[in-house]
Amino acid sequence: MNVETLLSEQIKGLKASIDLITDDAAMKDLCASFLADSLTALSAVRVAHPQAIEQINVVALSFANLATCLNAHNVYQILNRP
Repeated sequence: MNVETLLSEQIKGLKASIDLITDDAAMKDLCASFLADSLTALSAVRVAHPQAIEQINVVALSFANLATCLNAHNVYQILNRP
């Protein structure tokens, strides 16, 4: 898989995680807003710097991977509470 595909999959995963927030509408809206703002900014940077799209995607993918990692850790902690 290339970076663009991996980034696309991570974004789908983040959207799915946001969709799973059912107990706090304000948090869901906030997370959706952060993701929308991030995607808008990512698009703007890609347009402004087309020569650096690969590097931009790598940075974005790194942040998406970090978010997924933190999410997985938090779920693990919740599931393993005494």
